[in-house]
Amino acid sequence: MYSYLKRKRNEEVIPVFLSFLKGLTSLQKIETTILDFEEAKSLQSQFNLPWSIWDDLVIAAQMKRLNIKEVNSKTKTLTKSYG
Repeated sequence: MYSYLKRKRNEEVIPVFLSFLKGLTSLQKIETTILDFEEAKSLQSQFNLPWSIWDDLVIAAQMKRLNIKEVNSKTKTLTKSYG
């Protein structure tokens, strides 16, 4: 999320966003592990993907670990197909 906010030049909203997340008690929050980073690197290599999508690769690795098969979003970057 930080990378997204930084690209949009909205870093100053990070404290507000974190407070908002803490308030969503029904939202499951997960941790990023070193294994997620290793899996992201593996995905990048396996599919010859650009390093510019590193954040997406880490999210994909987390999804794989958590057995999440689908994301519903109106965000165009999430629906873009790589590879």
